Formats: sequence, C-alpha cells, structure tokens
Amino acid sequence: MAVCIQKYAVSYARMAENASLLFSPLDVKLDDYNVVLPDVFVICDPSKYDDRRCYGAPDWCIEVLSTNRRDDLVEKLALYSILGAIAKYTENAP
Repeated sequence: MAVCIQKYAVSYARMAENASLLFSPLDVKLDDYNVVLPDVFVICDPSKYDDRRCYGAPDWCIEVLSTNRRDDLVEKLALYSILGAIAKYTENAP
C-alpha cells in the first residue's frame, strides 16, 4: 500500500509547480497551539517549510489509519479544516 500511496502523492506533487512531497516525522505547525504529524503530505509553497517543520496547513494530506482512527478521521481533519482549509485530505486503511 505504501508504494501505491507514494505513486499517487508523487503524481499530485508533480501537477503543481514547486510542490514538495514530505513524509512523517515532520511536524506541521497549524498555529501556536496545534501541531500535527501527517503521514504523507504535499506543500506547494516552499516558503511554508524548513528542515524541522511545516508552517500552516499542507495542500494535501494522506493519513494512514492507525488503531487511533478517531485522531485521523475526526480530530486532525477538523484542525486542518478550521485552521488551514487544505485542498485535499485522504485517509487510507492499511
């Protein structure tokens, strides 16, 4: 499944100029109080991240569902939606 996710994410990243495909563990600081750790994500604006973290919501997130599905399906999605209005959010069950 990881290879399939990677191929899909690479294709998405190639569609946008200057887009980068990034992987966990890289913090995404949504605001002063909320930091999340998406599994795979795409950033289209290179000024939004450095070697330590991404600042603001990614353009696309892929979450591989874990045993704590509520975190991925409810809490993270709500944070992304409220604080950054990401363009695309995808959940994948292993």
